Amino acid sequence: MSFNEWKTYKVGDFAEVQNGYAFKSDDFTEKGIPVIKIKNIVSPKINLDSVQFFNGELTDRLEQFLIKKGDILISMTGSHLNQIASAVGKVGKYQFDFPAFINQRVGKVYIKDKTIGNEGFLYYFLNRFETQLELVTNAGGSANQANISPSQIKNLEIRLPEVNTQKKIASILSSLDDKIELNEQTNHTLEEIAESLFKEMCLPKDKILPNGWRNIKLNEVADFVKGVSYRSSELVPSKFALVTLKSINRGGGLNFNGFKEFDGKHKETQVLQEGDIVIAQTDITQNADVVGCPAIVENPFDYEKLIASIDLVKCKPKDNVFSNEVLFYFLKYQTFKDFCLSHTNGSTVLHLRSSELLNYEFIIPNKKTLADFGKLVKSIRGKIIANNKETQTLIALRDSLLPKLMKGEIPIS
Repeated sequence: MSFNEWKTYKVGDFAEVQNGYAFKSDDFTEKGIPVIKIKNIVSPKINLDSVQFFNGELTDRLEQFLIKKGDILISMTGSHLNQIASAVGKVGKYQFDFPAFINQRVGKVYIKDKTIGNEGFLYYFLNRFETQLELVTNAGGSANQANISPSQIKNLEIRLPEVNTQKKIASILSSLDDKIELNEQTNHTLEEIAESLFKEMCLPKDKILPNGWRNIKLNEVADFVKGVSYRSSELVPSKFALVTLKSINRGGGLNFNGFKEFDGKHKETQVLQEGDIVIAQTDITQNADVVGCPAIVENPFDYEKLIASIDLVKCKPKDNVFSNEVLFYFLKYQTFKDFCLSHTNGSTVLHLRSSELLNYEFIIPNKKTLADFGKLVKSIRGKIIANNKETQTLIALRDSLLPKLMKGEIPIS
């Protein structure tokens, strides 16, 4: 079926949009049924980090706001396109086997006429850059509080082939997403294995230390380099990129979406190599989830240079007692996070001085144990990096195929 034979519809001709429920703050508990808020939509899926729960009575009225695995969710409120991570119109697919509620200003988009539209095809249509741009451009409200309505989504024009072709197109794209998801799950498992090995091999079992184990301060084994201060005018398309505060995941680890291309002055000591450690020194999250969290630098986009930004400190082992991989797990352990929290200052914005980090005390095992752990964790980190590089390749392939498939530029038999 050629593109000329595709028919033009409005989304509302075959799909419906349902708003979420206006939960009150005192409805939330520490366990129960998850409530998906706008912040939990991390396109293209749903992130349950810091999710809140509802554990009240499940009334008939509330049941209509339950979602299941595979449902398409969209943020009805957010910022405009210059803050795309929190933009209005973000789309995610609920990927969990257990039900959840949708909160106010989270919409569920679902098919009401399966003879016209396929849910998978619609999901990828809503994720297209052109669709996202149209939603953001036509959103009402202010730059920081933009809003879209169900009618705006339903009025979107969409060209559709017959349903079987829609299913085939969605299957091609979802096969890439499935591989991306598998890589992420594999890396999560590898990370859990590394952390288990660390706890087993590198933490003392009792108060009496084994032979060769000792108590040290961080300044004995590591040096620190402050990241570069920059101006917004220096954030331009470039072969260089800053690793920024947004590059640090809540709880630690690297977020590739936080890279910012940069063409400003910097010192060579602020340049980061793949495998280097950076630590967040600033935090604006409500629960101080980022400050003091470490990440191992990766370069999946093959930038010529990565550079630490002002909100990060580069942490470099002084000698061969520690490799980057080994030191990372000592810094990721909860006692380091607790130490950092106890040495931050500020109210709305938390700050942690490098000089405070130097005084962190911790116990290290003997050299043989450190070397044995280092060999194991180096292999694990290598597999994680390889999976991340493959994932970025798959994402680029999916994103290049998406507009071509949606415009009928690639024939589907």
